[in-house]
Amino acid sequence: PSLLRAEAVAILFKDEKALHLRDLIRLIIGESGRFPELAKIFVRQLCLPMMQRLRVSFSHIPGWADLDTEILARSFLGSIIFFDLLQDTLHGQEVMPMNKDYFVNTLLGMITAWIETSGGSGQENRNEKV
Repeated sequence: PSLLRAEAVAILFKDEKALHLRDLIRLIIGESGRFPELAKIFVRQLCLPMMQRLRVSFSHIPGWADLDTEILARSFLGSIIFFDLLQDTLHGQEVMPMNKDYFVNTLLGMITAWIETSGGSGQENRNEKV
């Protein structure tokens, strides 16, 4: 769906301002062992609202209302963030290059296939800790 594509493009195709955010993320990750409260603030203030916005958006897509939107949002966002970390932050584009458009198209295809084949069931154990 176009919503997912727009979210992915917004994260992966950054402008100059977003590059400063990458530097902040590097710093927070690097210092999260010494300053766990700083990392928690980052998660609460940036990651959690993004996840909540995605969950709400997903729940308004026809046919997706019964899906576990938290799993969908975490999987989608986690894939994009890992791709960005690996390709750009860690300079992996030079070691194991992958086209961003190809990545986004393939990720969206996988999500669509998952929804069509499984119905996305599995909400009953969402908050259970293992």
